[in-house]
Amino acid sequence: MDIRAEVRAQGTLAEGKSLEGVRRSVWVHIVRAASALQGAVVAATPVGVSSALRGAWQVVYDEPALTARVVNNMEYALPVELGRRAKMPPVAPIQLWVERKLGLSGDEAESAAWGIARKKARTATPGQHFVERTWDAAMPIIEREEFGDELALTIIKDLEG
Repeated sequence: MDIRAEVRAQGTLAEGKSLEGVRRSVWVHIVRAASALQGAVVAATPVGVSSALRGAWQVVYDEPALTARVVNNMEYALPVELGRRAKMPPVAPIQLWVERKLGLSGDEAESAAWGIARKKARTATPGQHFVERTWDAAMPIIEREEFGDELALTIIKDLEG
């Protein structure tokens, strides 16, 4: 499971029927848009014990298809984004958190971790919806800055030769 946001060209550009200069110009803007989106999502990603979720964002580029995907392949990315139903979570990550944040160790840390896990087993976790909020806030800006007048002028210049 992964969270993915995609920026891509459509129509004749995506089908390869346009001039190569125009495709290059559009590609530059797609790369910049994906980078801007990645930066916005990274900044909005909640930070847990290890910051691993925040550090796992990457951009996957497919230039021939004029596509760039901002992805996060951490197994808990979707539960953080969308929430999770009440169920027994794995105890080991909770014990690590207990050791790091509460300063407990050994049997004391394990006992506390099991108590927290049992509580989580009875309680659903609401989603953070940080990707959804970031997309809604960032995309109008990215579309205006990367796919607005500057790109149109660049395409016109490319077409004029």
